[in-house]
Amino acid sequence: MPMIQRRNLPKIVRLRKIIAHRWTKSRFRLRDIAKCFGHKLMNEQITILLVEDEAHIRRVLEYNLKLDGFEVYMAEDGATGLKLARQICPDVILLDWLMPVMNGLQVLAELKADDSTEHIPVFMLTAKGMLSDVTQALETGADDYITKPFNPVQLSKTIREKLEKCAKVKKN
Repeated sequence: MPMIQRRNLPKIVRLRKIIAHRWTKSRFRLRDIAKCFGHKLMNEQITILLVEDEAHIRRVLEYNLKLDGFEVYMAEDGATGLKLARQICPDVILLDWLMPVMNGLQVLAELKADDSTEHIPVFMLTAKGMLSDVTQALETGADDYITKPFNPVQLSKTIREKLEKCAKVKKN
């Protein structure tokens, strides 16, 4: 077993404090350990394209998603979002419905019609919560439908679960 070097002791003490604090608050995150030692996490970073016209929602989502270890790209309207999706090919797209230039449903239809973007999971993130809206989005090709207001922690969990499901389906 390797000896603990004296210079690493403050880091280890800090790590123990982080673990104790986070564990009691049940928001323990692996990246806190990584930050403590100055390393990046071992797992590959998931890229998310957030297409949302409301700046305050974009900022809140960007903050929370980055905090949870995602790499976030943002667009403020549908046309810009469509262009960015084709350029960066993200792992997930969070798409608002009501936006200027192109609405979310039009963007979704374009994404699913394009061979280079049809495989990307798209989550509609919108205030439209009527059953007919949900049905229309899912029939157009949305992989999930999340209504505002939403819980950012739950959103991150949902994204990870959906991606794991997609990965299992691809393996089989």
